[in-house]
Amino acid sequence: MRALGEQSENVSVVELPAKAAEIIVGHPEKGRKRFAVRVVRVFLQERHSLAPSLVGAVCSAVPDVSAAVAAEAVQLFPESAYSIVKAAVASAPEMVVSICLQASIEVPDRNRQIVNGLRRGHPTGITE
Repeated sequence: MRALGEQSENVSVVELPAKAAEIIVGHPEKGRKRFAVRVVRVFLQERHSLAPSLVGAVCSAVPDVSAAVAAEAVQLFPESAYSIVKAAVASAPEMVVSICLQASIEVPDRNRQIVNGLRRGHPTGITE
């Protein structure tokens, strides 16, 4: 965790989403989902406003971790559920069902924002 914290501190705010995605892509597939959740937690610790862009960058680079990453971000920042889910489904449309289900399970009181984020991020509907 300390190494992740140092990496997040040594990168400009503008480059953080891309750096997070790069770090996750470089991690071995086994355990990647768990590692991705840790990266999101560390990188967003004091950067609440970056949640949608960081989630979007990670989901675009590594779609198989999209649901876990989006759910973690929604859990950390439930008031941003709409924009986080919108970014996640727009970046990984093939994972739309997984993203919405996991986010809804993790933060059920934000279901309305999650569904609205789905509608705006993936306006053509569910394809999974």
